[in-house]
Amino acid sequence: MSRGDQRTFSVGLVAVVALVVIAAGVFLVGNEQSFWGGRTPYRLHFSRTNGLLEGAPVALNGVSVGSVVRMRFSADPVDDYVDVKIAVSSSVSPRVRRDTVGKIQTLGLLGDKYIELNAGSLAEEPVEPGGLIRSLDPVDYEGLVSRSGDIVTNAIEVTGLLRQVLTDINNGEGLVGRLVSDQEFGRQFAGNVGRAVANLDSSAARLDSLLTRVEDGDGALGRTLANLDSAATNVAEVTQQVRSGEGSLGRLVYDDSLYENADRLVGGGSGGFWRLLGRGVAFFWPFGGGGQPLPQPQ
Repeated sequence: MSRGDQRTFSVGLVAVVALVVIAAGVFLVGNEQSFWGGRTPYRLHFSRTNGLLEGAPVALNGVSVGSVVRMRFSADPVDDYVDVKIAVSSSVSPRVRRDTVGKIQTLGLLGDKYIELNAGSLAEEPVEPGGLIRSLDPVDYEGLVSRSGDIVTNAIEVTGLLRQVLTDINNGEGLVGRLVSDQEFGRQFAGNVGRAVANLDSSAARLDSLLTRVEDGDGALGRTLANLDSAATNVAEVTQQVRSGEGSLGRLVYDDSLYENADRLVGGGSGGFWRLLGRGVAFFWPFGGGGQPLPQPQ
């Protein structure tokens, strides 16, 4: 091999090595991995990723510490989440704790997506390599925009109706329209309303005066209510006396001796009532008998 061929081979070899080094550097920089630092893998579950791509940055408290390595669905169709695998610098892995939460955020004005992690508290245990980090699903802006379309449509309809109402008022239609356009009608309406309010005030004053008189016992209604109150009081007193066994009615209701005497008088097996009745009839009988008692019934 001549010296020229050796020189050409050497230059080509150097160029190939340089290209390999440059490609490796670009790859490592794109994946945010250094030559000297290792990376720790973790996983997150999202129901939707909102445009998150593999290779997207991963930040911890705003500091870029890794990247998204892979995104795939679960092997089980029942699972409705996307499994996102990330890799972060091993130097910050002790800050990834059980209470660390991952969220999909928007980077800059271009809308690129990245994953934001918050450093966990020291009171919690670190997440083991390859473990699952808690996550919050991103906001579904498309759904919000679609629902906001209905709100805008309703607002437009309400605005149209309001415009129609204002047009009718401006044309003097309806009560409000006449009040606005017809000054004479407005003055009459205001006067009628004022008189109605005055009549209501007068009626309320008379009603208050009437209730005051009734409470004081004035007038027929007041006296009637007073008499009813007095009668209720008397009935309550009589009822109390009866329950206490006072008076004839009380003794009749609660005294058993009156019942026993009445029972002996009526019959009770001794014939006392019939004997008394026979003597009375014989005494007043006009056809004789000489006051002799009639025969007693057997």
